Amino acid sequence: MVFFSAVTALLWVAAALLWAQVYRAPENTAIRFFAATLTLMALNFALNVAPVIRSPVGLLVAVNLIGLATGYLKIGFFMTVVHGSQAGRRLRRELALVVVVAVIAMLAMTMAPTSLRAVLPGREAATHPAGFVFSISIVAYLTYVSLRTVIWTRELLPQAPRWVLRVSLILIGLGACAHLVTSAASLFTTTFLFATASPASVFDTLYAIMPIFTALGFMGLLCGALVPIVAGVLKEVPLARQHRAMSRSLDPLWMALNRAFPGLALATRAPNATRKLYRRTVEILDGLVLLRAYYDDAVAARAANEAAAAGIAGAVAELRVDAAVVAEALREHEAGRPAQRRYRLQVDSGGDNWSADAARLVGLAEQFATFSRPPRATEPSTVS
Repeated sequence: MVFFSAVTALLWVAAALLWAQVYRAPENTAIRFFAATLTLMALNFALNVAPVIRSPVGLLVAVNLIGLATGYLKIGFFMTVVHGSQAGRRLRRELALVVVVAVIAMLAMTMAPTSLRAVLPGREAATHPAGFVFSISIVAYLTYVSLRTVIWTRELLPQAPRWVLRVSLILIGLGACAHLVTSAASLFTTTFLFATASPASVFDTLYAIMPIFTALGFMGLLCGALVPIVAGVLKEVPLARQHRAMSRSLDPLWMALNRAFPGLALATRAPNATRKLYRRTVEILDGLVLLRAYYDDAVAARAANEAAAAGIAGAVAELRVDAAVVAEALREHEAGRPAQRRYRLQVDSGGDNWSADAARLVGLAEQFATFSRPPRATEPSTVS
């Protein structure tokens, strides 16, 4: 009981961490499937460890339906990883299959004698036709899921770009192998018992070993899910600290542009430091583009002379010139006086490397702070 309670707690923790990843990357359908898979696994364990459903038959229905849904979600995860946006039709076919299996199992349960319903899908029920259909439909589907998982992990392993993903796939594959052993053994014993009506004692040893493989299967999937999450968290902590510092450095320039252009803020979520820095970078770049008509070539020439006189050269001098031009352009924008001879300020790097743009804007913002007036006490309202 202590072991299963610990596994249940770990499953809930892993599910919570994955849902946090879903919140940060809502476009990633594969993570949604995996988070839902671990959630249902955690719910299944919780029902077995501390059942809140008092009726044995009700608990049986809930556990088996959750098991079938977990299998479908596991297939959905791998299908979205392998096929991406083209997985829609395949997912619908898999959903139809699991619905058919669930309907067959529930019909078989209603046809089984009342005395057998509480022991489904146990050995005692395997010799009854309804009990056999109930057991074999569920076990056959879970065998199918485990086999597909093993095949997919083997196919994806050589394509994994990072060692973390390879370790994760190996653990998930080993867990699927353990589940495959359990479900295949259950499939064989259920069929054998129904065909021969042999005494259940023949399979006592086998039934004693099967829970061990079941537990190993759950642990493999759980550890496989946790490895990339933990590695990602360890990698993200210093990166998040750096991105928060960069966002703070951008504050003076970002706030000044938002005051000049109140509609600049993007209506997108920024659930972590990286997304916040990305959004702030895009907003600043947009604001600098909107300010182009007020960039004055005379201001740039004067700032360049001042930088040379102060012994400032290279990239720092370029940033200082741009910062002076932006500061003056904001004042001219407020006064409504476009520049007569416009200065061509380099807004971005001209590529798709937003992190390089962010780093350059940090330097620009730091220089801008020496030219601009103090920002207001309150920041402009944005969607967080």
